[in-house]
Amino acid sequence: DAPGSSAFREAMARIGRDTTLVLVEHHVAEALALVDRIVVLAGPAGVVADGPPDRVFAEHGASLVALGVWVPGTPVRRSHPPAQAGEDLVLAKGSTFRYPGMPAPALAPVDLALRSGEAVAIVGPNGSGKSTLALLLAGLLRPTEGSVRAATMDPSRPEVWRWPARALAARIGMVFQEPEHQFLASR
Repeated sequence: DAPGSSAFREAMARIGRDTTLVLVEHHVAEALALVDRIVVLAGPAGVVADGPPDRVFAEHGASLVALGVWVPGTPVRRSHPPAQAGEDLVLAKGSTFRYPGMPAPALAPVDLALRSGEAVAIVGPNGSGKSTLALLLAGLLRPTEGSVRAATMDPSRPEVWRWPARALAARIGMVFQEPEHQFLASR
């Protein structure tokens, strides 16, 4: 989240230049003041640029933009036109969740419709309930209150948390915040 990232950058600036810091960051603009050297990786091509920020951006700016890398002073281009939202797929109505033993809900009541062809960003500070909402929408948690329903599923089992694992896996995908939580077997 923005306040946590800002606090981290401030701490790194206080440590000073006597410490080596390897920073992997998607929000380059905010971290640029801390950086003496930029290394740009591009999949199988490996290292495509390496050096001081001013030189890397001057010499490789156009090719970096073509690869989808943010370059200072260059507006970000959409890779495709915005999609038109289609039919409702998942509907959350008054959905909230309280983790066992916690005094307050991790998520205040939410009303949300996810539609086909639409990209949705759930944003907020740490602890605001983003991951909990994603788990509810994916059918991996049962709402404490409210409902999360699939709009086009079997009416006898509309609540996504009631779906068998096989049905969830076939229709809803989720990449967990902690990747190791996705491994369900030793091999």
